[in-house]
Amino acid sequence: MIKRLHATAALLAGLALVGCGEPHTAKAFDAGPKGYVAFYIPADDPAYSELHVGAQVYRVEGGQRVFAGSTQKWKHMSPARHGLTVAVAPGEHAFSIEIAGGKAPVTLKVEKDFYYPVRIGATNIIRSQMVGMSERFQFDIQATPETPIPPGGKRP
Repeated sequence: MIKRLHATAALLAGLALVGCGEPHTAKAFDAGPKGYVAFYIPADDPAYSELHVGAQVYRVEGGQRVFAGSTQKWKHMSPARHGLTVAVAPGEHAFSIEIAGGKAPVTLKVEKDFYYPVRIGATNIIRSQMVGMSERFQFDIQATPETPIPPGGKRP
């Protein structure tokens, strides 16, 4: 699902400062078998190459958003990209991918030891000049689950 979003360049730049204030503590969902969901923004996507923004990823549990993390630069990957890998228990999981206040939902059925890539992107970018030196951007967020990778399979 794609949602229309409006943001200023200043707001987009401010996203880099968003973080998690509390240290991670072990919870019940941390124990047991895991599957892995890898959210990523490719280097050739406008969100990475033009807008220079990452995404915040939330798990949706009981209708509540729980912060899972923010995409970070993965310089060691070829090609370079922004990414975040989240370990979750097998089962159905809902996520909300957010950039500058816009959201794109993703629901996945996760199996043990499988790797689930989810491509995040910005589409339909419209730029407009605002008062002074500010630019205003409008764009759509798209989150696309890709083919799961089985245990021992080659990851991108």
